[in-house]
Amino acid sequence: MKLIDHPFDPALEWHHCKISENSYVRMGIYKVIYGWRVRAGFVHDKWGCTLDWCGGANWTDIEKLYSLCYAILSKRDEENSCFEGLPQVSSIKPFYKDDDFVKIVGEAAGDFELISLERPNLFEVFRPENY
Repeated sequence: MKLIDHPFDPALEWHHCKISENSYVRMGIYKVIYGWRVRAGFVHDKWGCTLDWCGGANWTDIEKLYSLCYAILSKRDEENSCFEGLPQVSSIKPFYKDDDFVKIVGEAAGDFELISLERPNLFEVFRPENY
């Protein structure tokens, strides 16, 4: 599927959001107390996500996990089965401590290009006037 950039939506709070060409699947980065998660799911599922991968607090690790997710989804068709065979979460957090997770995701992604992402300025993003 082809994933294209999608503007930040304060209601969803996913950063670096990408959405599939037919607005069926989305992926992005979500801030949590102890770091960041890479999430992906179906657009019609409102705030829900099918993949909720813990990337930890290190931004470089977030970029790797985001890049892996992007590589996997880019190789798949835009249909209901696009998340099949992928772990919904890592059993051990952050993801790189979970050998089984890394193996499955790494094999599914194959060779991938690392995507460099600008770290969101949360003081700017969460200003009251943005909501």
